[in-house]
Amino acid sequence: MRKSFDFYPYGYPKSGIYYDDDNAYFMHEDHCTVKRFQEFKNVGFTMALLQSESTIDGSVPFEKSECARTMKVARKAGIKRMILSDTRLKLLCEEEVLVGEGGRFANDNELEAYLLECTAPYRNEEGFYGLQLRDEPKRHMLVSYGKVCRALKKVIPNVYLQCNLFPITDVLQKDGEDIFEAYENYLNEFLQESQMDSILFDEYPFRVKYIIGGHSIRTRQIVARVCKKWGVEFRMVLQSFSMTLPNSQKTSVRVVCRAVREPDMYWQSNLAMGFGCTEYSYFTYTARAKNWFTDEYNPDGASFINRDGTRSKLYYYTKRIIREMKRFAPIQLAHKYENCWFAFEEGKTAKDFMQTEFAEINEACPIDVKVNQGVVIITKLSGQKTDLYMVQNVGNVKDEYFDGVGPVVANINLGEKAKAKVYKCGKKVKRKIIDGKFDEKLHVGDAIFVLVDKK
Repeated sequence: MRKSFDFYPYGYPKSGIYYDDDNAYFMHEDHCTVKRFQEFKNVGFTMALLQSESTIDGSVPFEKSECARTMKVARKAGIKRMILSDTRLKLLCEEEVLVGEGGRFANDNELEAYLLECTAPYRNEEGFYGLQLRDEPKRHMLVSYGKVCRALKKVIPNVYLQCNLFPITDVLQKDGEDIFEAYENYLNEFLQESQMDSILFDEYPFRVKYIIGGHSIRTRQIVARVCKKWGVEFRMVLQSFSMTLPNSQKTSVRVVCRAVREPDMYWQSNLAMGFGCTEYSYFTYTARAKNWFTDEYNPDGASFINRDGTRSKLYYYTKRIIREMKRFAPIQLAHKYENCWFAFEEGKTAKDFMQTEFAEINEACPIDVKVNQGVVIITKLSGQKTDLYMVQNVGNVKDEYFDGVGPVVANINLGEKAKAKVYKCGKKVKRKIIDGKFDEKLHVGDAIFVLVDKK
């Protein structure tokens, strides 16, 4: 059983080179230094994901590769666990047929021998912890993807496999499926084929105008339910910048980014913990030089480190949030996710709020919560002797920070004889609970976790 959360970024201190149309461009300095990796570690990250320019492809001896250089630097900085990316393994996951008739390998033994050959130069390297397979496998790839997962687990039994799945909006729907059924089936198919011990997914709740995407909470509900069914861990990639796609009627593709605010980071961190998340990764550490679909630069502040090498505000408040999460981890990890509910202001329903428009609405919440305005989510995680409830304001940052809407006041009734402890920002806090009742003021993104003795 886990005793702590893990954290890592989708990015790492790189050499200062980026590529655009196969041309190399040089930034101001080489960031692949011990000092930069120590900075990376000081945020609270416990692992490093080495991809991009450190990807292994077998074209040069491993000891002369950029990956080997980066691992050496990271080790000197005290990073003890590294996840590597190997293009050859990624390509295996994309095969229409991998093993058997018409496949690249005649049988499983041949596949396993190839995996041992590819990984031989680095699998015993100090700091090697795991492998990143193909990011966001399409649905038709899951059979081959699963074969690679199972084979790697067989030939390297303790290997960590980083398998990030698509957001809900990018999964192919089959005949008769709506977007939600397609996503749940995709997750089930992935676990069936791969026999993995976790689901890791990315999801983009934050939009440019400081509002929450309509699929975000429903996505978490689906993933948490599937994880509960299979008995696997819930893992997430958290968003450290906003991203908004254009109106579909526009002819040119444009992605607009903005830095997230501190309440945004609390919004997604608290919500993930409430759904039982055990491992957290972040987009991104070093800023991508250019936007994916335009020639515009992404804004500084939309990443932990700015292009000039300075730390952004995101660096500092995420560092604090991670510290709070680590402090709370032993309590959350002693409980397993059960279900979730909502409390809406009087006279309103889920359809009145964009972020809950598509949410699954469950009846009979075990605790009674009423709010003066807006909407809160209540999740329940069950332990041996206690239940853990999260109550969170899942409103839009826009409402409170730009439109002047005040914080939500939640009237919470745990039951007349309930014995409870309340936690906020990783610490136990004092609350005057009378006959199981108390009030809690929650700003956007704020959450409390209430530990209640089982009756």
